[in-house]
Amino acid sequence: MSRILVTLTLVLLLIASVSVAGDNAKTTELGWFDMQHCDMCKNMSPELMSSMSWAQYPIDNGVLSVTTVKESALPAYQKAHMDMAACQKKIQAGEAVTLCGSCTALTNCMMKGAHYEDVQTNNGDIAVITSDDPKVVAELHAWAEKNKAEMAKMMKKEG
Repeated sequence: MSRILVTLTLVLLLIASVSVAGDNAKTTELGWFDMQHCDMCKNMSPELMSSMSWAQYPIDNGVLSVTTVKESALPAYQKAHMDMAACQKKIQAGEAVTLCGSCTALTNCMMKGAHYEDVQTNNGDIAVITSDDPKVVAELHAWAEKNKAEMAKMMKKEG
């Protein structure tokens, strides 16, 4: 279960590092979540993933995400965040990257002007992803809902 929660956290790390990818960004889409092949998600170790929790909530103009990390895992979380920022720079430069469906969907929202704000806490972060465009807000809500549905499927497989 914690692996699933961390998978979703990875998606949020993606947007923490994304300003807005250029129109020429090249991606290869995988399944909705793919911790082994997604260039963003693969930065998370199993140890880090087992030390995290994640919750995502739709709000009127986007999505609120809360990530909590055990104190002992905070340095690893921060390193993964920096490694994901390096991947994001590749996206902005138009280099080919491989992204899971969730990371692709979120990147697409960011490219359409979604705004990301990250608030660092003592044990993780709170991300607020918003848009003034109702169509983008609908895409953000759909992204969050699909994350929830895919997480539920993964939990059944692990359980």
